[in-house]
Amino acid sequence: MRIVVPNTFAQFLLPAVMQHFYETHRDAVLEGFSSTYDAPERALLSREVDLAFVRLPTRLSGFSVKRRFKSESVSVACAMVARGVGAAIVNRLIAQCCDAEQFVMSPFVPTTSFETGIASLESDPINGTCHAFAACLVEALDNLHALREAD
Repeated sequence: MRIVVPNTFAQFLLPAVMQHFYETHRDAVLEGFSSTYDAPERALLSREVDLAFVRLPTRLSGFSVKRRFKSESVSVACAMVARGVGAAIVNRLIAQCCDAEQFVMSPFVPTTSFETGIASLESDPINGTCHAFAACLVEALDNLHALREAD
């Protein structure tokens, strides 16, 4: 199974999700790729990956979205801020993957809402392994969101 996720997910979230997934799917073979939000749709259409984390609505058609995530922007750029280099407005869901002890997250007002999701090709149903991995990723994102909300 091949998946493409945003760069921050690949660095901070994907290793733990893959480790958790391998605990119950020892024979699975996973390949994780990272990219900006522009590449996942093309990677799915060219069948380079089986699952992709995409921005919704997608610019191209032919995708089946397994799970949608609503989020809003916050004024933080994880790596840059942690190093004292600057700030930017980024997706709160992405920012929640970063080590918040290295910077401060502040709401961006007015809120800019958007949606992302885990997608696959509509014309090519995913197998059980892909479903199981998508469930692990959803669980990790839900747990991360719940932890951040509790703070």
